[in-house]
Amino acid sequence: PGVERLVPRAAGKAHPNSLSATHGNGVFPFHSDGAHWQIPPRWLVLWCEESSDDRPTLLLPWRLLTRHLKPDPTAVFLVKNGRRSFFVEVRDVARLDAGCMIPQNGAARRLLLAASGTKASRAALHVDWKPGLVLVVDNHAVLHGRGCARSTGSGTGRVLWRALLN
Repeated sequence: PGVERLVPRAAGKAHPNSLSATHGNGVFPFHSDGAHWQIPPRWLVLWCEESSDDRPTLLLPWRLLTRHLKPDPTAVFLVKNGRRSFFVEVRDVARLDAGCMIPQNGAARRLLLAASGTKASRAALHVDWKPGLVLVVDNHAVLHGRGCARSTGSGTGRVLWRALLN
């Protein structure tokens, strides 16, 4: 889809189906980009143009969450994508976005719960943005989210550029 400029937005100014519409400038839950696509992109490339806030990006390896799926290793979700909604079994490849994926079985519910828990946040790697920093994420192996600001600023002084690649 090309390269996209990402700037934190208040909930009322965000695209209606985006995480920003739900979470505004706050913390974003762990997710994978393109989870609403039939085949999510393999690579997520982020480049920092500007960062005057102290809100990190959090990275969480998929394998840390999937251990919560036992004894049923297959999580089934309904992926809401307008008229192109579909069911998907999630197992070895990271695919998670509470904004568009509705759990259909116990394994899916456990996976969402594990991704939203405190243990997941504590286990995550924190990336502090500085202008010029480039981050390449394997979108099939690592979930990412937006962390909590360490100061009381607005959380809007950050500009990232995103490219999704297969």
